[in-house]
Amino acid sequence: MFLEINNLIDVKQTERLNGWFAGISESSVEGSFLVHHFLSHSLKTSTPVCFVALSQSFGHYNTISQKFGTNLTTQKETNKLVFVEGLKLLGNTCCKDCDKGDNPIDDKSVLTNLLQSISTSYKELKEKNGCSPTIIIDNISVLIVLGFDTRDVITFCHYLHELIHEDIGEKGCLVLYASNGKQNGDGSNENLMELDGP
Repeated sequence: MFLEINNLIDVKQTERLNGWFAGISESSVEGSFLVHHFLSHSLKTSTPVCFVALSQSFGHYNTISQKFGTNLTTQKETNKLVFVEGLKLLGNTCCKDCDKGDNPIDDKSVLTNLLQSISTSYKELKEKNGCSPTIIIDNISVLIVLGFDTRDVITFCHYLHELIHEDIGEKGCLVLYASNGKQNGDGSNENLMELDGP
């Protein structure tokens, strides 16, 4: 199945996705299999991955990846994969802000903290592997559902886009998955996917 997807997006099986932005927005069809495609493709082309999970656990992704011949635990141990538990990170930041009496959903520092964690992981992976990583976020629309302002989430996505393009030469890859559930009927996912860049 992954070979057919590579043919559709005109990518060779051994080709790195340097400079790519892939916005995956599902409507009525389950699009999360494309997340697994980009994860598998990146790791099989020796491209390190910073995977930000906002909807599933590490065990979920590892179980599915093993069906395609990739052990994510091994990838983590060999510094090819950093798995960021996005919801846990957001929850920890919100709890700290609640202790201070701040409104965590309106506070941009929550997204800034998540962005900083991703940026640090991305740069460490790049240094350890000598090549630009892929950043995968599953599922970016969870941030909208949690109550973050759509403009703040779009700004967050733009910063990620800039991160993969910050160096001269080899660029990273950014994959954003957004589900179009009934809760997102405001068109916010379409706005998230309109990232223009170099």
